[in-house]
Amino acid sequence: LSEPPADSSLSMHQGRSPAEVELSSPGPSVKAARRSRAMSASIILTVIGCCLLGWGVYALLTSIRVFAIVFDGATLVSWKAVVAVIAGALLAFVAVVMAIVAVVRSRPKTLAAIVLLCGVVLPAIAAGSSGYVGVEALRRNTFIEARHYAGDVRPESVDAVLAKVESMGIPLSWRHDLVELLRQSR
Repeated sequence: LSEPPADSSLSMHQGRSPAEVELSSPGPSVKAARRSRAMSASIILTVIGCCLLGWGVYALLTSIRVFAIVFDGATLVSWKAVVAVIAGALLAFVAVVMAIVAVVRSRPKTLAAIVLLCGVVLPAIAAGSSGYVGVEALRRNTFIEARHYAGDVRPESVDAVLAKVESMGIPLSWRHDLVELLRQSR
């Protein structure tokens, strides 16, 4: 067996314990670099996913123009908003998977577990709060338009459009109040 060259790192570490060698090795280890990248990527993807989900859900709800659908036959939903919701959901899913990878690889696991918890909870909060604000904006805009078009529209047509919206899973507790308002205006 031959000896290593004099300038090799192996000759520098001869005569030291393994713990001393590990502490004196330059730079972060490969495992630590992978862990930090997975955690950082998970955080970034969670933020982008929350933004897309929040904007997409709000835009989806506020793009519903009941009277434009009744009079002009406009589309029920904005496809840009649908794409944003789907993209946000996929990014949030990938962020959770990356957070799980970070939890498996990290020591200690506390920070990675917090990132995982945030990756699961924050997109749901973003979508839910945007849905609440979006439904309120839809209600406000629809009642403003109803006062403008009162007497010019059949209440049954508006009720049919609102039934389609409800069939998409969007709760419209004010639907019957709007139809009653339109009936009284005739």
